[in-house]
Amino acid sequence: MSQGRWPDGYQCAISITMDNMGEAAELYRGTWPADRTVGLHPAVTHYLPEMMLILDEYAVSATYFVEGWSTGHYPGVLGSLRRTGHEVAFHGWQHEPWSQLSSDEERELFDRSLNGFAKLGLTVRGFRPPGGVLTELSPQLLSENGFTYCSPAAAEAAIRDDIAYLPFSWTGIDAYYYSDAFAGLRSVKGDSENPIAPAGFRDRLDSLIDERLASSGYTALLFHPFLMSTEDRLDVMRHIVRRLSSDSRIWCAPCREIAQWVLEHPEEFPSDPALDTTSWSR
Repeated sequence: MSQGRWPDGYQCAISITMDNMGEAAELYRGTWPADRTVGLHPAVTHYLPEMMLILDEYAVSATYFVEGWSTGHYPGVLGSLRRTGHEVAFHGWQHEPWSQLSSDEERELFDRSLNGFAKLGLTVRGFRPPGGVLTELSPQLLSENGFTYCSPAAAEAAIRDDIAYLPFSWTGIDAYYYSDAFAGLRSVKGDSENPIAPAGFRDRLDSLIDERLASSGYTALLFHPFLMSTEDRLDVMRHIVRRLSSDSRIWCAPCREIAQWVLEHPEEFPSDPALDTTSWSR
């Protein structure tokens, strides 16, 4: 692999990504109140617009990995994302623990979700497994359904069986720092089990970006709309988007664009993404 692996002299590639839309995950887990309406989740109606303003301000396009369930409840939001230059990709049906699915369950959720996207005229080419871990069947289903890339937890951008792997790192996502549910994973990774303040997340993201610059690497950074409930958390995203948009060494683009480049330059990328099968729910 050469140090000129990215286009136009860029030294690394980074995508801004989002996960989880609306009530999908809460419905699956049974935590959404039965008497409360769906389709008006504050993460979609309040926090997502604030994130879009930040992206628009710095002319950065992002990838939103969306559960298939949301195609029937937030069609206008998905259409708006596409019209404004952002990518919509696939993130399960209702954020199921993907690595625990049977083959029949996984295939059925692929079919149901892709039908939902198709009804909106959306062709999705990317997949991020909820929980970050693929199954043994996942690569086959990706190929069968015309996907060009997946975004699991892993260390390296890679190509395997004609699918680009565009990974995220657990330390590059907001939930790792903010969520009580990630206490066990924080401990496994050598951090405190207690939640970490936004300033700590910001500093770690800056370090992660520096590492990718030094290694000519790639990573997907991840911001969850439902966690963007305070100004200091939005400020972290604003800081990172500003940095990525202003650093001429960094190619900041949606996953689909980076996947296309990776697949067109197989000599620059390994076949092993070094998958991370650590679970955040351990």
